Amino acid sequence: MKKTSRFIIWVLATLAFTAGICYVFSLFPKYFPFDGFLFAFEVHFLLMAWFAFSTPHLQLDYAWSYFEPKKMEQKGAIYTYFGVNLFRKFLVHIGWEKFTESMNVPVKNDVENLKKREKNTRAGEFSHLVIAILVLLLALILTNSFNEAKWLIVTNILFHIYPIITQRYNRPRYLRAIRILEKRSTSKTPAHTSTK
Repeated sequence: MKKTSRFIIWVLATLAFTAGICYVFSLFPKYFPFDGFLFAFEVHFLLMAWFAFSTPHLQLDYAWSYFEPKKMEQKGAIYTYFGVNLFRKFLVHIGWEKFTESMNVPVKNDVENLKKREKNTRAGEFSHLVIAILVLLLALILTNSFNEAKWLIVTNILFHIYPIITQRYNRPRYLRAIRILEKRSTSKTPAHTSTK
């Protein structure tokens, strides 16, 4: 199956899965009202579970210009302003960073492992970005006011917007480390000498 066809099928399956979630919860309005925290919380984690299961089958290379750090992102000042370091400390405090670290390949100054980690930031950002868009659409479709949508919006920011910011904050650092290690590797390669 071609990648394009696989991607289209995945998009349709993702939309169907999202609609299915909403339909099932609509059967229990007393416990999962669309404007409630519990509905918002469950939607996010069910979608994240779906993405964790389904996106590896897409075999995407994520080599899109969108993921390339822009000039204003290189030093991360813009994300520091929006509190990315506080969010990262929060992840450390709740143990999430330690959990994700255990799932990542160890770096140990290994260029290939660094490249895998950098690609993982792209894969993670892709999932969080698409889920953030889906949840925003749900907020527009299922609620009638900002007050009704507040839990979908707040959890969207916490579970997806800040993770996107974190990935975009980390990526330039990975890319710089990769360039440094590749430069060192090149400088250590002995020059070829010709023999007569």
